[in-house]
Amino acid sequence: KGVPLSESPVTPASVQVPAETSASITLDFISHALRVALIDREDVPSLPKLDWDQPGVYVLVGAIQSKEKTPVYVGKATVLRGRLLQHRSNPPIDWWRAVAVARDTTDGFHSAQIGYLEGRLASQLRAAAKLEVTEGQKNIDKTLPDHQLIPLDAFVPTIMAALRIAG
Repeated sequence: KGVPLSESPVTPASVQVPAETSASITLDFISHALRVALIDREDVPSLPKLDWDQPGVYVLVGAIQSKEKTPVYVGKATVLRGRLLQHRSNPPIDWWRAVAVARDTTDGFHSAQIGYLEGRLASQLRAAAKLEVTEGQKNIDKTLPDHQLIPLDAFVPTIMAALRIAG
């Protein structure tokens, strides 16, 4: 039995859906200061440099399978747009859509934070049915002190909500 919508947790987001079909759909999760882009593989060059030439994590989503597992690739990047452009021409999996996640703050993420999030996302996705997860790194970055992991862990459900929107 499902939980009534009024009782289920909700992740509020502001969604921008541009009229231009090659532009990314952007989700702003204001409560976590996260910006998420949903972008089709062929449209990655249209990602604005100003917004996406920064560190973050990303998930490449392969063709959704009805009877088999859907391939996904979890990665981190110091420059999200550049990394997605690399994967566009040299893909680690056959993917059709990317979900890119960056901080919508002055400081953004640093490398230990994106390393930790990459591992956490891969672990969370691996637990999901019907997904075959490939990741850039095979371990969660544990160099951060525990008190810095708590806010990063709070981002995971928000990123999972964005992945749900991506399909």
